Amino acid sequence: MKDDIAYKFRIYLNKDQEIILNKTFGCCRFLWNQILAERNNVYERLKDNDETLHSYNYKTEKQYKQTFNFLKEPDAKALQNVNRNLFQAFQNFYDGLKGKRPRVGYPRFKSKHNKQSYTTNNINNNIKIDFKRKKLKLPKINMWFSYRDDRTFNEKIRKVTVSKTKSGKYFASISFKRKVNIQVKTNIHESKIAAFDMSCKKFMVGTSNRFINPRFYRKHENKLKNFHRKLSRK
Repeated sequence: MKDDIAYKFRIYLNKDQEIILNKTFGCCRFLWNQILAERNNVYERLKDNDETLHSYNYKTEKQYKQTFNFLKEPDAKALQNVNRNLFQAFQNFYDGLKGKRPRVGYPRFKSKHNKQSYTTNNINNNIKIDFKRKKLKLPKINMWFSYRDDRTFNEKIRKVTVSKTKSGKYFASISFKRKVNIQVKTNIHESKIAAFDMSCKKFMVGTSNRFINPRFYRKHENKLKNFHRKLSRK
């Protein structure tokens, strides 16, 4: 079976590379906010008509490109992933309301003051990595990005998520699939099954062992009190 693996490398940029990535971040953020605003407006207009609301055709990223020419500059796959990610965010929100998964908040508008990121896919080997030179090539950017990391892999790159932290550091999370040999255990012999119970006096009680409650909190309560006093003065 194959499992999803991701290596996160810190990348180092020159001024031209920073301008290109910041433009891509801005376009993806702008598209996210436009699509989210459209969905909110449609819901407010059609919330009393469920049939029309569920069959409404929302704009695609291609239609937004025709309205806003600057969206043609960044990587097309990055914009497509914005639409997919927002759709998935809504799906997770509705599934949480129905109890199908843990509850998550309603999708929010993005700000340039928070963490910035975009995801692009490897199509026709347009994402390349040179482990000897420690260089990374991204789609629609005719420059190699430098990174510092000794990890290597032979698998084909699936996608890359480029991010920028609030402190101005840039990272590339490279995702690929790796074959993992996992042996599924189907039968467990009765002799391997052990039963344990808990009580007020004993921390854990088994058929052959009894463990005393260590009472970590009570034991270090005075020490913890002193630490809280020191913290409150800082």
